[in-house]
Amino acid sequence: MLRQNDECEMRIRRFTTAIGVGLLALMAGVLEGASPAEATGIASISAGVTDVCLVTGDGDAECWGQKSGPMGGPSFDGKGTPRPVKVAGLDGGVAAVAAGYWHSCALTTGGGVKCWGVNTYGQLGDGGKCGWVCHPPVDVFGLGTGIAAFTVGYLHTCALTTAGAVKCWGDNYYDQLGSYYSDQPDEPALWELDRFVEAVEQVRLALNLDRNNFILYGHSW
Repeated sequence: MLRQNDECEMRIRRFTTAIGVGLLALMAGVLEGASPAEATGIASISAGVTDVCLVTGDGDAECWGQKSGPMGGPSFDGKGTPRPVKVAGLDGGVAAVAAGYWHSCALTTGGGVKCWGVNTYGQLGDGGKCGWVCHPPVDVFGLGTGIAAFTVGYLHTCALTTAGAVKCWGDNYYDQLGSYYSDQPDEPALWELDRFVEAVEQVRLALNLDRNNFILYGHSW
């Protein structure tokens, strides 16, 4: 018998699989009218949750989908972009590109990583300097060179250095960054009630709410 969480996970997987199939169909429709020269000018392609990005033979990055907007940046109108749009700020020199949920990243030919899109969980890796939505692409802090490969997750990103090390940034709710919680699962300070009470209190104060209108619900609380 499936537990509730297992059933929920299965539904999510079916949903994301359906999205992936839809994106493949969208890709076929977008590229269907391309000439042979255009069709063979694609170096690589990546399908995210709601968007698709590719690298052209000229080293440019192009994206389209529900959350892609003008100049290849993020869109919030729900309409998106039905055809590939060149990502502004990446004028050639792109070796690979990857699309996530609401952010995308590119590996440059110089071995650096640049990201753009929503930055609410630090998934762009710039230390939050550009704010919560960033476009054109920003440089990932400390990764201007020496990167061999990378991958973009739902709300986090990881990179493999030429020295064989792995570096990750972004959302770490499930310890997907592989640091601290996994290294110290028995650390008492991580589970002290005061730590969580203080975090919630900071949220309440920031919203200027009181006990009559401040209600918490949902996963993680």
